[in-house]
Amino acid sequence: MAPKLFVTGVTGFIGGDFLYAVSHKHPDWVITALVRTQQKADNVKKQFPNVQIAIGDNESEEVIGKEVAKADIVFHFANSADDEPSAKAISAALTKTGGFWIHTSGSYIITRPNQSFDTYGYDDGESYDDWDGITELTSLPDDAPHRGIDKIVLATGSDKVKTAIVCPPTIHGVGRGPDNRHSAQANRSAEGVLRNKKGLIFGEGKNVWHQVHVHDLSDLYVALGEAAVSGGGAATWNEKGYYLAENGSFEWGQILRGIAKYAHEQGYIASGEVEKIDGSEAKGHLPLTVGTTSKGTGYRARKLLQWTPSKQPLIKDIPDVVEWEASKLGYGRKERVQFDKITARVSRLCYGLDPEHVDAAAITQKVISGVYQGVTTVELDNLAAETAAYMTVTHPDYAILAARIAVSNLHKQTKKQFSSVISDLYHYVNPRNKRPAPMISKDTYETVLKHADELNSAIVYDRDFNYNFFGFKTLERSYLLRIDGKVAERPQHMIMRVAVGIHGDDTEKAIETYNLMSQKYFTHASPTLFSAGTPNPQLASCFLVDMKDDSIEGIYDTLKTCAMISKNAGGIGLNIHRIRSTGSYIGGTNGTSNGIVPMLRVFNNTARYVDQGGNKRPGAFAIYLEPWHADVFEFLDLRKNHGKEEIRARDLFLALWIPDLFMKRVEQNGEWTLFCPNEASGLADVYGEEFEALYEQYEKEGRGRKTIKAQKLWYSILEAQTETGNPFMLYKDACNRKSNQKNLGTIRSSNLCTEIIEYSAPDEVAVCNLASLALPAYVNAAAGEYDFGKLHRVCQVVVRNLNKIINLNYYPVPEAKKSNFRHRPIGLGVQGLADAFLALRLPFDSPEAKQLNIQIFETIYHAALTASCELAKELGPYETYPGSPVSQGILQYDMWNITPTDLWDWESLKADIAQHGVRNSLLVAPMPTASTSQILGNNECFEPYTSNIYSRRVLAGEFQVVNPWLLKDLVDMGLWSDNMKNRIIADGGSIQNIPNIPEETKALYKTVWEIPQRVIVQMAADRGAFIDQSQSLNIHLKDPSMGKITSMHFAGWKLGLKTGMYYLRTMAASAPIQFTVDQEQLKVADTNIARVNGLKKRVGAPMSPSGNYNAVPRPMYASKLPNGVSNVNGMPTPEATPPASTEQKRFSPKTSKVTEPFQADIEEGDSPRALATDPKDLVKEQALPEAALGETKAQEEDNETDSEEREQDIYNSKVIACSIENREACVMCSG
Repeated sequence: MAPKLFVTGVTGFIGGDFLYAVSHKHPDWVITALVRTQQKADNVKKQFPNVQIAIGDNESEEVIGKEVAKADIVFHFANSADDEPSAKAISAALTKTGGFWIHTSGSYIITRPNQSFDTYGYDDGESYDDWDGITELTSLPDDAPHRGIDKIVLATGSDKVKTAIVCPPTIHGVGRGPDNRHSAQANRSAEGVLRNKKGLIFGEGKNVWHQVHVHDLSDLYVALGEAAVSGGGAATWNEKGYYLAENGSFEWGQILRGIAKYAHEQGYIASGEVEKIDGSEAKGHLPLTVGTTSKGTGYRARKLLQWTPSKQPLIKDIPDVVEWEASKLGYGRKERVQFDKITARVSRLCYGLDPEHVDAAAITQKVISGVYQGVTTVELDNLAAETAAYMTVTHPDYAILAARIAVSNLHKQTKKQFSSVISDLYHYVNPRNKRPAPMISKDTYETVLKHADELNSAIVYDRDFNYNFFGFKTLERSYLLRIDGKVAERPQHMIMRVAVGIHGDDTEKAIETYNLMSQKYFTHASPTLFSAGTPNPQLASCFLVDMKDDSIEGIYDTLKTCAMISKNAGGIGLNIHRIRSTGSYIGGTNGTSNGIVPMLRVFNNTARYVDQGGNKRPGAFAIYLEPWHADVFEFLDLRKNHGKEEIRARDLFLALWIPDLFMKRVEQNGEWTLFCPNEASGLADVYGEEFEALYEQYEKEGRGRKTIKAQKLWYSILEAQTETGNPFMLYKDACNRKSNQKNLGTIRSSNLCTEIIEYSAPDEVAVCNLASLALPAYVNAAAGEYDFGKLHRVCQVVVRNLNKIINLNYYPVPEAKKSNFRHRPIGLGVQGLADAFLALRLPFDSPEAKQLNIQIFETIYHAALTASCELAKELGPYETYPGSPVSQGILQYDMWNITPTDLWDWESLKADIAQHGVRNSLLVAPMPTASTSQILGNNECFEPYTSNIYSRRVLAGEFQVVNPWLLKDLVDMGLWSDNMKNRIIADGGSIQNIPNIPEETKALYKTVWEIPQRVIVQMAADRGAFIDQSQSLNIHLKDPSMGKITSMHFAGWKLGLKTGMYYLRTMAASAPIQFTVDQEQLKVADTNIARVNGLKKRVGAPMSPSGNYNAVPRPMYASKLPNGVSNVNGMPTPEATPPASTEQKRFSPKTSKVTEPFQADIEEGDSPRALATDPKDLVKEQALPEAALGETKAQEEDNETDSEEREQDIYNSKVIACSIENREACVMCSG
């Protein structure tokens, strides 16, 4: 009867080669192999079809026990020297059934002296053998490597169980197994030399090891197996069953010098000399074992089993070892760089691009200049991608090519199969302490293995090529998981990881999510992309923290809460309204308080120290304060650049939580009283009329610390905003009156980015999980319509995803879990609103754009409520639903007194909600999307473009970027040239003053500085009726004055906004010369020069800048149907009279005065915001044009005063009464 073998580790180096050897010598033996995954099992079966498979790993005790019980002989190779669970499982089973156990240890067990005394690179003189010295080997100290497992094997030996331990030394040669065919020590040494680009050696390199070729080693295992089949044969077992498997000794110095010499000869490294290192420098250079001594002579196998190893020594394998590692690192086998090879490589990636504008040879010319002897193909690809990115300003197709080269390069360096990558990430071992450090959760790993075939086949790797260069670089830098510093994931792997992390075993929903995300219909927020599927899946973006108590215990408990949240990648909004002010009495110590500033400096330092999730993003805290607090003036100064350092906290973000009463007092130029919350309690806990009554009561009772003119404080607020962009402005009464959480209590703050409005308390930390919809993806370009139906369907998928995230999220503090499970708020946002307008050829300030803005957010709100109601039918409404406005049939637009359009059936939805409730208290919260919009290639959130040309920095350098829509239009019109580019730079990113650009094109590409801010604020209010949280609304003023900022704030307040302002963005105060632009050439340059050959057509496959659709036609409207839309998925026919909430005034270009230009310099991962410009990039002061609403006015030059007054005339004359009726008393107007 054929013997039965149970073998572990057959996909490894030793076990795989043994499987080959034993299968070929004894094809009749029945072999069962333990394999981790079905995919690996399939690979084994392809090469060894007769081998039976048991799916499991070293921790699968039940599987191991079952298979051991059936086997006559057990061969253990799978991490056998150090894995305790598998050794114990084998031992337990054999103790019951009996049999033979042939175990693999390693001669590293006798390297202890080097490690104990740090004598790396030296021969310690100690030598062992397995014949006369067998007792020494079986009684080594317990701290010797591998000793713990050896003791388990030895203890198992008995009359019933026969054990043998094989200790291989350095193994070399190429294996013959189904998976890993290469050894560790020599190959990793070669890899270290190639990566560090220099020869390396431990000390003098005198340390000695023995060696064995893997084929010879397999012969020894086969011989032991044959002895076992014969009942033990001539072999010795148990205490005498210790076999040192070696075929001669060598010095590691010889090998390491040989590797350096060969690598140098092939041009892989600059010198063949070796550099000495010690044990403390091993990490990232060489395996520590190649600095130790392991001298163990093997007699036992030779004497008893007639084992006669015959293969060549390791030193003759050096060329093969170096070439193999060089090929893995992208060097290519002795590949010589040639011009035509680089050109051919680039040309292969130019498919579908415009051949008239994209020149592969031009890229190669630049790449060749960076070539040096031994340059790797990986480095060449990086250089080619960067070169193409620099050439993006000549044609948008270069941006596509740059991304293709970079993605192709990553694909060369990473594994293709998703399940293999997940397995690598799960089995990662920390190289410093040699302990398992899985980057993937066990649940996710097991799910992926269980559904490996289905998930692997669902991935479409070509979608990686749809990212632009900067989006891909953002992913590569911060989002794709790495192993030992090297990117291991592809973008498609990351997306599938996120999908599986959210949906687990529900593969249908996971694949649905994967497809929608990979086709750029939406994206989850950065923390979800970072952490989904990992051991600590903290997927939430926003946390709102309430100060636990006005005491040392309360303050430091709150500080710890903030630190724990920041550690796990959460942004924080913290309110401090109830912390006593400077000079307040402290009863416990009979002292006085130092106020909020020293406390905030502690929070500031915590934010600096505890970054978000492993240095992916710096810690970020927004501090909220109501303007009646007595320390408010010191609070406003915290971020200023001047002043004493001990009263500054420049790493905190500041926000004001403003009651209506303050705005009224400013408007009326009234007085404003400042209070200490310890002396006038409860003001932070009420809003609206109740707040006003309590505030006025405290004023009458004389509890105030100081009474000032409200406009004095207002002036300080505006001054701080002008200098720092802070504080953010949120209106407390609007936030509370129009919240579906008003039944819980008074909401006391927002979050870091001002779009989350949720209830928090000392025992509840509010949380919000976010995702953003990529609005350009829903443009039906061919029909010139917007696909509301698709947007509606995708929104519902996102809502379901976010609900699952609430359930599986890792919560850094218990108060966060309590809050999120009780109220279940989520936040749907958007990105690329400006891109959607451009795709439909709609100017941002056009009536059609304003109408589309409303309908997009109406669709999102309706879809979110629909999905939330459907979930409530299945799972019930959220815990605190009773008493909420929605439970009473009051939706967000009802709180705004707005009637929605007839795009969706709201009455039926309200009826469904009345019957079943909703699963989420809050649903819509448009956030900034700084990083994720860059990844998807969209403009940020709902903002207009800030410039038509700007600089973007990545690790590789700084690149000029042109608005891709504008660049495509100018190329298609034959207007793009270097002269045109320089003119746009000289005009600060504006095209309004370039005469030969058509007026309709100028209207499309007005920047945020050229669109009246009233339009921006009005559009925010229009969509606000369908946003049940809030929105991150930035205000952009190119030349801010107190009057303009005041007008902006009062316009937003009176329109009912919850967030009146996130950041105040201003343009540079001065305009130094642009050294990058030839000023004399600009005077004579003809921007028509590109027209000499007539209008140029794009020959390649049409592609939009975002890659989501193929054309950008003019809008086409079907005849109006009874429900007011062309079809439920199409762009609605504009009403002759737009709804009252939509601005009806059309934009007319107006000749601008001269002021400074603008260029936004941004770091990779940020959005192109209005930042101060670099002196080398600016030219003489020139203005971005200004526009007036209403009747077209005569074009004329205006002085500064006229300009400011005209800007204010846009607004209602009653917006700010003090500026008009009482100018002398107004601190902003006097003088």
